[in-house]
Amino acid sequence: MLLLMRPRNEHEPRGQRLDGSQYAALMMQQGERGMGYLREKWTEGEVLNLSTDEHDHIDRKSGRLLSESQNFNEKMAKALSAFANSGGGHLIFGMEDDATISGVEPQIGKTPTREWLEQKLPYFVEYPLQGFKVHQVVRATTASQIPGAKELYVIDVGDSRLAPHQAAFPKDNKQYYYRQAGKSIAAPHHYLEALRNRITSAVLVTDLDAIERVSAYEDGPSHPIIQVILRFKVTNTSRVACYRWAVVPSFEDPIAAADQFIVSDADLRRVGGVRQEGTTDLSILPTLHEYGHAFFGFRFFGGQVLEHFIHRRLLPLKVHHYAISENHIGESKTGTLSDVTNVSPFRQLIFEACKGAGIA
Repeated sequence: MLLLMRPRNEHEPRGQRLDGSQYAALMMQQGERGMGYLREKWTEGEVLNLSTDEHDHIDRKSGRLLSESQNFNEKMAKALSAFANSGGGHLIFGMEDDATISGVEPQIGKTPTREWLEQKLPYFVEYPLQGFKVHQVVRATTASQIPGAKELYVIDVGDSRLAPHQAAFPKDNKQYYYRQAGKSIAAPHHYLEALRNRITSAVLVTDLDAIERVSAYEDGPSHPIIQVILRFKVTNTSRVACYRWAVVPSFEDPIAAADQFIVSDADLRRVGGVRQEGTTDLSILPTLHEYGHAFFGFRFFGGQVLEHFIHRRLLPLKVHHYAISENHIGESKTGTLSDVTNVSPFRQLIFEACKGAGIA
């Protein structure tokens, strides 16, 4: 039984979101998606348009922290550790919790504040931070809310392959943090273990989705071969894009009767059944899905009542399936045809296929 691929259908939904538990698992896995938090620039309008609700990937720190050296070190270290351990985010420096812009002094001593932050911030966590950017926000040309003598900064923190990162301050009580419910809190042991053991390849999950098509082929006066093409939804549950992948199915008759009705691939080829091989180059980005196809063939023996055959032999047929990619083998799952159809529509598909092939 082989993978079949079809062209992308532009009318199919894309970008379906994972549920809460899946997203929590997603955040434990390694990849480059967090690099999306590293922007080229920030404008004042973009900052003001950010949600003021608590958010796992947005935090705000008052510019007054710079006058409190110890407090500044501890709060920045905590925030950077949390973002780096949670896939990345944006730290607005010079903005109060209520989104009022208080601003930051443009220089610290003789050093521009942006340059000073770029020099200091990597060492506020251990291992030193690598994927980050410091932006001096582009002030609005009219009605700017940034105080005239001050500036506003955004610190972008990307996902980190070196996570977990420990806050380097306070020096006598270093801790690991992560983001939860819009706050930076101490990371539990199981979370840290998940970070240390997280994978670096895409994780694909398959689900039996539908019967795509049924075809019929003559093979003797009373023994037509029916080919069924199944559609599988393949979801990338990781934070790593997948570029080449395949669905690997197998089929099991739970009754295991003497009249084995599933035919071989060779028999399908002999009667002209569809056979295509290979993986697909359709990329699956993190949290999104594509569709893969597989087929099986069965022989319908004359003299049987089709409805009884579907109910007794086809609907209970076990479909084992998993996905493979360049560097990952997915977890095997099992479903049955009864998960995606029932007697009446399946009978109609078979009837129409036989009629179209001129099989009585």
